[in-house]
Amino acid sequence: MLKFLILFLISSLSLYEISAQALDYQLIYFTDKNDSPYSLSNPQEFLSARALARRTNQNIALNQQDLPVNPSYVAALQAAGAQIFYTSKWLNAALIVAEPAVLTAIEALPFTQSRASLATLQPSEIRQYGEAKHNAMASLEDDISLPIPTLLHTKHMQSIFGAAAGQYLPLGIDAMHEDGFFGEGLYIAVLDGGFPLVPELSVFQDLEVVDTYNYTRHTEDVYRSNSHGTRVLSAIAAYKPNEMVAPAYKATYALYLTEDTRFELPVEEFFWLAAAERADSLGVDIIHSSLGYYEFDKAQYNYTHDDLDGNTALVTRAANMAAARGMLVITSAGNTGTRPWQKITFPADSDSVLTVGAVDINGRIAPFSAHGFFDDNRIKPDVVGIGLGTVLWNTNDEISTASGTSFSAPTVTGLAAGLWQANPQLTNLELLRLIRDSGERRIFPSNRYGTGIPNYRRALGWLTSQETALEANAVILYPNPIKNSMLTMKGVNRFFNSNHNIQIFCYDMKGRLLFETTFDNTHTEIKLDVSQLKPNLYMLHISDGIQMLTKKFVKE
Repeated sequence: MLKFLILFLISSLSLYEISAQALDYQLIYFTDKNDSPYSLSNPQEFLSARALARRTNQNIALNQQDLPVNPSYVAALQAAGAQIFYTSKWLNAALIVAEPAVLTAIEALPFTQSRASLATLQPSEIRQYGEAKHNAMASLEDDISLPIPTLLHTKHMQSIFGAAAGQYLPLGIDAMHEDGFFGEGLYIAVLDGGFPLVPELSVFQDLEVVDTYNYTRHTEDVYRSNSHGTRVLSAIAAYKPNEMVAPAYKATYALYLTEDTRFELPVEEFFWLAAAERADSLGVDIIHSSLGYYEFDKAQYNYTHDDLDGNTALVTRAANMAAARGMLVITSAGNTGTRPWQKITFPADSDSVLTVGAVDINGRIAPFSAHGFFDDNRIKPDVVGIGLGTVLWNTNDEISTASGTSFSAPTVTGLAAGLWQANPQLTNLELLRLIRDSGERRIFPSNRYGTGIPNYRRALGWLTSQETALEANAVILYPNPIKNSMLTMKGVNRFFNSNHNIQIFCYDMKGRLLFETTFDNTHTEIKLDVSQLKPNLYMLHISDGIQMLTKKFVKE
C-alpha cells in the first residue's frame, strides 16, 4: 500500500476486541499543524498523482486542511494512555478511546483545542442495537418487494441491458453507451455497509477494484457484513450481457465499509469522513454513498430539522470538504418520506452534493422518498431515479428487486461517470449542475422530485445550448429586483432566430403558472406588467417553440 494511503494511524486493538468493554469514542481536535514534517511544497508525500491532477484540472489550490495531522501530537495522545483509531487531516483531529482520567490529561495538553463524543455504549447495548440496526436497514431499504418490471421497450434494448433496461433508459444510458462512454478512466468510491461476495459474483468478474478498507474492523476486507453495498454496487457496475448491464461497468472502484451494523451512532459519520479522505488521497473522481443519518441509538446525538442547513452535521461537513477538493459526491435522499422525520437525511442537505430521490418505473414519486421543504429556496432532492422495484444483483448471484433511494442514487452515479468521461473539462460542481439541469422538470422543480429524472442526451443538449446560449446574456431583465410594475426584457430577438412568436410563461418557485403572454419576434424590447405579483422570487420561461430560455427576477 502506498504511503499516502496509510497516513492515518490504527490501533493495535480492533473495535471488536474492545467491544467487550464500554465503547466510548472521543474526537480530539488539535489547535494547529505547526512543526509538522509535511509541507504543501511536497504534496506527493500525502496525495497521489491522480489527486494532484484532479486539483490542477479544476484549479483547486492546496491548503492547510490537506496536510496530515502533526504526528507528534498523536504520539503525545498515545503516551498519555489513549487508544488511537484514526486521524483526520480535514478536521485536524484524532479519533480515540481513553479512560476519563486520560481524557482529562489530554484536554490539558497545549495543542488540544476541544473534544466531542461520537459514541458511548455498554457491551450489552452494542449487541442489542446491533440487531436493531440490521433490522432497520432491511426494512428501510427493502420495504417494498416487487417483481421484475415489465419491459416496455424494444427487444434490442432488453438484450443489451437485460431486466434492468427499464431503470436505465429514462436516464439515456443506451445513448451514453452507444457514444462509447462506460465510465472508463473514472475512479468511483462506494461507501456502504459491506460488499459480501463481490469477487465471486458473475456480474463483477471484470470489475477493477483498486482499493478497499473496512473502517469498522481496521482491515482491507470489505467483503463481509450487510449485502446492501453489493446491491448498490450492482446498480452502478454490474456487467453480464442479456441479464444486467449497468452504466459504469468500465470505471475503476474503491470500496469502503463505513457502516457498523452493531449500532447507529455519530462515529459512523467519522468513518464516512475518513473514507472520503482516503478517496481524495487515492485520486477518486466520484464518491457514491447510499447512506443517511438523522436519528441515533442514543437520543443525545440526534439531529433536528434545524440542522438541515448544509453545514452542521459531521457527515455533511465531510461531504462539503470532499466536494471542495473536486470530487463529485452523490448520495441518496433517504427513505423517511412516510416516517415522522419526512425530510432528507444527512449529508443529502449539502448544496455541494447531488441528492437523489426515488420514483417508480412510470416516473411517479415513491412514497418513502424523503422531502425537502426548505425556507431558503434550496431544492432537494436535486434529481430522482428509479427506486421502486429497482433491478439489482444479489449475493445469490441472480437478479432481484429492491426499493429505496439507496438504489435510485447509484443509477444516477453511473450516468454521472459516463457524462464526466464524455466531458472531462467539467469541474465537479459544473457536472452536478449539468445533471440537475437535465431533469425533465427543470423549469418547475419541487422538493419531492427535484428537477426530475436526469438524462444523458438532455445533458449534452443543455451543455451545447449553454455554449450557444451564452448569447442569453444578451437578454437582459431590468430593473431586477423590481419595485414598480413594469419589467423590461431587452434583446430577446437576438437570442431567438426562428419566425415563431415568442411565448413567455411566469412561474413561482413552486412551479405554479401565474401568467402567460405572447409577442411576435420583431420586438427588440418587451415590457411585462408584474404589478399583480407579490414580493418573491419568480421565473420566466421564454420560448419560440424550438429554443427556450429561463430568467429569474425578484419582486420587492
